[in-house]
Amino acid sequence: MPPRPEGTLSFDWHVVEAITKQRNDPDSAWWDNLRHITARTLVIGGGPDSHLPQDQLAALTARIPDSTYLTIDAGHDVHSTHPEGFLAVPLPFLTR
Repeated sequence: MPPRPEGTLSFDWHVVEAITKQRNDPDSAWWDNLRHITARTLVIGGGPDSHLPQDQLAALTARIPDSTYLTIDAGHDVHSTHPEGFLAVPLPFLTR
């Protein structure tokens, strides 16, 4: 469990507490069912400064057929800390 950040948060900390165990130790049926996803899938990781383990994102991507894993070294909130890099990624993925 990551430590709770100080001060007022822009998100619900109880959600973080509720999903951390699921993220770190997912139900094996959920993990196995990733292979049934039929939509092309793009997973974007925030790199080493993200609090999410990037190896978990890579492992998740490896289980989804026709999926792509990309890293934008911008931390967890890639879309807000590096919007130009984030916006440059989906369009080529969606148009291929």
